[in-house]
Amino acid sequence: MFQINRTVALLLLLPVMWVWQASPLALLPVFGWRLDPALVIAIAGGLLNGPRFGLWFGLIAGGGQDLLLGAGLLYGATKALAGLTAGVIQPQFYRMDALTLGLVGLVWTLGEGLLVALYLLAQGRTAVWDHYAALSLPLGVAHALLLVVLYAWLFRLPGEDREERVK
Repeated sequence: MFQINRTVALLLLLPVMWVWQASPLALLPVFGWRLDPALVIAIAGGLLNGPRFGLWFGLIAGGGQDLLLGAGLLYGATKALAGLTAGVIQPQFYRMDALTLGLVGLVWTLGEGLLVALYLLAQGRTAVWDHYAALSLPLGVAHALLLVVLYAWLFRLPGEDREERVK
């Protein structure tokens, strides 16, 4: 019987996420928010498999999003940075609880929103800050909750335990 481990589950989520983001479903808000699943799974990949995997996985997840949106390498770079950072901070915690995971998701949503806002501001778009202020905090809370649920599901799958990597 074929058994799915954590890494395979993450890789299988990529095409599902890309199809969802390319469909009209991506325009429908979930509880008033338009979620960014690429950011959430890039963070989960870094937390589960370390910084190198998080970097490449974030680049692939965000790169697919860039191809769908025609954004150059903007989202690929921010997702790669999120996956790398999540992988780097992962050994710092012997036990990652829901609060820590939620904080990582919230901080990275705010950080990515700030990077995108600065990029758009450099392109001459001036109404960026109102959009950032109105959407980033509620979206960060939604991503924090989604990250906790996704990580809890992925951690139940077979794979190397976090405690073994920390030692």
